[in-house]
Amino acid sequence: MNHCRKAILLCIVMLVGVSLSCRKPTEEVGKAPEIEWMKTYGGFTEEVEYSIIQDFEGNLVVAGKKNLYEFSIPKAYVLKTNLEGNILWTKEFASGVTSELYDVKQTSDSIYILIGKIDVETDFASPASVYIIMMNEDGDPIWSKIYGGPSWECGKCVVENDKGEFIIGGVTMSAKDSIDVYFMKVDSACDSIWATVYQGDGFMTEIQSIDRCDDGNYIMVGSHNEKLLLIKIDDNGKILWAREYGGRYCKYSSNFIKRTSDGDYIIAGSAGFKKWLKIILRGFDLLPGFAYDELETAILERFPNLGHRNFYLFKIDGNGNILWNKEYGGKYHDVAFTVELTNDDGYIIAGYTEKSFAVNRWLSNRIGYIVKTDCDGNVLWEKTISHEGGVEFLSIVQNIDGGYAVTGRAADDIVIIKLKPEK
Repeated sequence: MNHCRKAILLCIVMLVGVSLSCRKPTEEVGKAPEIEWMKTYGGFTEEVEYSIIQDFEGNLVVAGKKNLYEFSIPKAYVLKTNLEGNILWTKEFASGVTSELYDVKQTSDSIYILIGKIDVETDFASPASVYIIMMNEDGDPIWSKIYGGPSWECGKCVVENDKGEFIIGGVTMSAKDSIDVYFMKVDSACDSIWATVYQGDGFMTEIQSIDRCDDGNYIMVGSHNEKLLLIKIDDNGKILWAREYGGRYCKYSSNFIKRTSDGDYIIAGSAGFKKWLKIILRGFDLLPGFAYDELETAILERFPNLGHRNFYLFKIDGNGNILWNKEYGGKYHDVAFTVELTNDDGYIIAGYTEKSFAVNRWLSNRIGYIVKTDCDGNVLWEKTISHEGGVEFLSIVQNIDGGYAVTGRAADDIVIIKLKPEK
């Protein structure tokens, strides 16, 4: 009887797998630029970079966290190199308490603003607060500020306006027993002007990226109950509109937004259908003798498209209407973390793909993955880069020489890879 149930379920999944595997494969594309250099920075138990910029002088600044040894408290960490990857300086912050940095930007007056989170106490269970640091080009701190309520807040992204003020987007658990969107505005001295919360109707609502609008407002992208969430606010923090994208079975993650040269917006991230498979399997899991994990593994090995995610790229207008959308990826899991505009009005997306099918997706099975497209989302070239112990790309920027610098995590180190200019 049990074999009969499995046979019936496999037939259902085969039909679903056929429909989902009809995705148009990537067409033949051009040659990707070669690697100019690759360097790792570490020697600690763990270093993770979340954001990279190229400053006005052409140097690279990355922000993240590092752990000195296993089970130690992570500390906010900043690394600055020249365009050859040689270290100019490194800085650590908030010794003795947990702290991480998620975004770095250079301001109009050439200083760096860094956004993240910091625990207010040494206890691992203590509440976190938004952590803001200003430093000069030599890495010397100008000041740091902490903002938050009685529970838990985290700053994830920041953008500067024409008045030298900053809009910060993040997440909070202070308003109620769920994770909601938190955004605030601070002046040039980082004194708070206003702060507000967007409460979703589910457990998980968060913001990952923010950019300015041509009309003086701000647009943010994140996720809500595994759907893509887009929020537009005015300069006073009033929500103008909020929109969600994605169906019941489509999971979005790692969303990132940039304003395009024509005044629209490009959004990149990952989308997949594994939740659909889980819903089907969980229904049969109620039957006696049903081996959920064993059957899930067998089905995903036979039909990996049911379980994997792909890079996606949306272009939307100022009202959140989708102008077009594209999907990129291979046979296995593909996760995008960032997108940037390029000098030719195209887009470049970075993240990771996988070497092979794996139910438990460890870093060791990941390969850095980059996709370059034109302004309509058509692939111009793709590139995969391997590293011993696995690698995932978390941030990318185009350099003043026309090449690219991509950074992320390789084993327990920060990795920066410089690509040569395109030919």
